[in-house]
Amino acid sequence: MPRKKRSEKKQRARGNGEGSIYWDESKKRYYAAITVRWNPVTGKPIRQKVSAKTQAEVLAKLRQLEMERSLGARLDREKVTVAEWLERWLTNYAELKLRDTVYPGYRSNMELHVIPIIGHIPLKDLQTDDVQTMINDLLKNGRSDKQKDKKEKPGLSRRTVEQIRAILHEALGQAKQGPNKLILDNPVDGTVLPPKVKQEVDPFTEEDAEKFLNFIIRHRLFASYFVAFFLGPRKGEILGLMWDDIDFDRKILEIKRELARIIDKETGKQYLDFRPTKTPKSERIIPLRSRDKLRFWGLTT
Repeated sequence: MPRKKRSEKKQRARGNGEGSIYWDESKKRYYAAITVRWNPVTGKPIRQKVSAKTQAEVLAKLRQLEMERSLGARLDREKVTVAEWLERWLTNYAELKLRDTVYPGYRSNMELHVIPIIGHIPLKDLQTDDVQTMINDLLKNGRSDKQKDKKEKPGLSRRTVEQIRAILHEALGQAKQGPNKLILDNPVDGTVLPPKVKQEVDPFTEEDAEKFLNFIIRHRLFASYFVAFFLGPRKGEILGLMWDDIDFDRKILEIKRELARIIDKETGKQYLDFRPTKTPKSERIIPLRSRDKLRFWGLTT
């Protein structure tokens, strides 16, 4: 094929480092190669190859490689899938900086909702449209078999999907960092969520709360509900309370700890344990303003 040979010679005239295009007669394909870096030991160039059926297609691929190189990407970057990168990110980055009460939620969201949908895609090939398709599917059918309830819609709530999207954005943002960039752009950028729907809230009145507490007055968690209604700590803080934290003489309740769900880093099993509060400022004293109410509910004399 003389014309292709002449074309090959013409393409080989490209400048040093600009890449080359050649025809492989045995495979009936055009190939392009570009120098991505130099071997520090041998001093020889390390080349990245692409191929296509037509010269125009392989030239487009070569220009894409040149563009990525100019933006600082490692063209010989690892061929990892989204699932492989998420596991590496969770272990090497997220686990180091997240509180052990928060980390389990990050991992379960990725393992339960993200990896089953887009985990098989090579990280460098992940597109915004792939992530948007995942988001749409989670909103429509996101509940796992264990979560599904005939009385509820099969999709996840907007807030839950928003949290999943934020975690994935953080994980892929890390893949852009440093000299060994695995991706050039974060494909989560550009994705959208449906507008927030303002839900009308009809809160309990004090009379409603008293009716409810009267109904459950003999329940083992009655005191917890009482504290939730009238004093307002977080759920974990309420579950972390002990009787010694209440000083009836001084009319105060001290928040010192919380009950949290922890994941064992070695076994992966989850368990409940007492932990310091979310932040140092969360340790606080709450005044018990209404002693009459406490006496009425049998919590003091």
